[in-house]
Amino acid sequence: MVSDAWCVDLQSETISPSVLVQGGSDHMVCHSFVVNGTIQFLGDCTHALVGQTVFLPELDGNQ
Repeated sequence: MVSDAWCVDLQSETISPSVLVQGGSDHMVCHSFVVNGTIQFLGDCTHALVGQTVFLPELDGNQ
């Protein structure tokens, strides 16, 4: 469900509030903030990027 409270600012590459994805056969959790062109993976993630901050990848016009 997406709330009307979502804020997407393409200029500053920010999405608010946090993004939470859960599912799959392994019950994967990916919980993150996207702020100023970075993805901040939160402590409840169940993958290798837990607790890390990475830059958003550059996308070309074909993606």
